[in-house]
Parts: sequence; structure tokens; C-alpha cells
Amino acid sequence: MFYTGTNRNWRPGWRMDSFGYVEPEAAKELVKRGFKVVGIDSPSVEMPRFREPETHRTLLSNGVLIIENLADSLSQLVGKTFKLYCLPIKVREGDGAPARVVAVLD
Repeated sequence: MFYTGTNRNWRPGWRMDSFGYVEPEAAKELVKRGFKVVGIDSPSVEMPRFREPETHRTLLSNGVLIIENLADSLSQLVGKTFKLYCLPIKVREGDGAPARVVAVLD
């Protein structure tokens, strides 16, 4: 899980031209280290105004699930060990879906 604090900026008039994201090289390292899920509190793991979705491609093509737009309550998990449950809504022929994401502290 990546906590960037981005969602603390969300308010009327906020433009999504600057937010925390996962660099393509970092995505490759996550794959190399065997991560199965990457979550972030930003609107995307991809950099703002990306040309090619390199981070998405790297993660998804290696079976790594992506959870984006996590709530600011992610800040409460920094430095802690927890189990994460992601419960997406089924969307026919979709490539993503809204989800309820729950963390349970160990």
C-alpha cells in the first residue's frame, strides 16, 4: 500500500495534474519482489497525464492487482501489519469496478 496524502487535496476546484504515483521502474521492482497487490490513495498508480500506461501494463501483465483511490484512512495503517480485503462490485465486461476495501490490523 502506498500512502501519498493525495486525497487530502480533494476539494471543489482541485485539478488532477499533480498527485503521487508509482514510477514504471518501481512497478518492475514490485513485480520482481513478488508483490500480488498494489494499492494507492491517489486517483491512479500512473503519473498524471501519462502517454503510455507503463505502470499499469507492468503490474497487470504480471498478475499484480491494482487498487486506486483509497481513502485517507490509509494513513492509519502506515507502519502497521494488516490483512486487506478488497470486495469489488461485479461489472460485466468491465476492466475495473468500485470496491469496498477493508483493512484488519493484526
